[in-house]
Amino acid sequence: ISDEINDLLREMFETVNNSCVLTIKNKNITKKGLTCYGICRHESCKQFKLIVEKKTNDACAHFTVLSNSLDYSHCGKLTTFLRGKRREKQKQMCMYYPPMNLRQEYILKSSPSKLKRGNLGDIRSDRVYYKINHEQKSQHDQAADDRVDMHFLKETCQEYIKYVSDPKSKDFETYLFSQEQLDVLKKMERVEIHVDATGGVVRATTADPALFKTDNYSNS
Repeated sequence: ISDEINDLLREMFETVNNSCVLTIKNKNITKKGLTCYGICRHESCKQFKLIVEKKTNDACAHFTVLSNSLDYSHCGKLTTFLRGKRREKQKQMCMYYPPMNLRQEYILKSSPSKLKRGNLGDIRSDRVYYKINHEQKSQHDQAADDRVDMHFLKETCQEYIKYVSDPKSKDFETYLFSQEQLDVLKKMERVEIHVDATGGVVRATTADPALFKTDNYSNS
């Protein structure tokens, strides 16, 4: 089953059971509809049979959920895997929210009663949000290696990327500026440059402490 159909089945499933964390295992597609078998991600909890039957007289379908137990058995808190359109939606949201801010948004929107029953819903670990954020930022990369990617990028952004060191060199070096920026600097008597090189902006490429130093610059 595609991730999109899985998401749709989970949405319908939650209308009758919003406590269990559904994982769909097997499926059987027939002319009459679809039959799926799933389990709750909580160990020793329920097993489910989901039946989607087509109605011949209209475009609607009848959805039935069967389980092997009446009560759930949850220990701890779990959520579903983030795939398909739901993952793509998260990537889009990462364009406007830092990873931890996005996680906080889902925490604020979560249902306390649902959390109490062991279903985290859309709340996921820090690592998941950082990974999705990385996927979103690197989706247009032309190479996995940042240095090689900068070389490719230089060909299309020569107006701003003036120099990129050889990817095989020990340290990575690049000059990024525009003519407009230089024109502004020429009009200034004193220039103070503040560099933000936090982990979210620049990844470390060397352990050489001499690489990071401060100095005063003036126009001449």
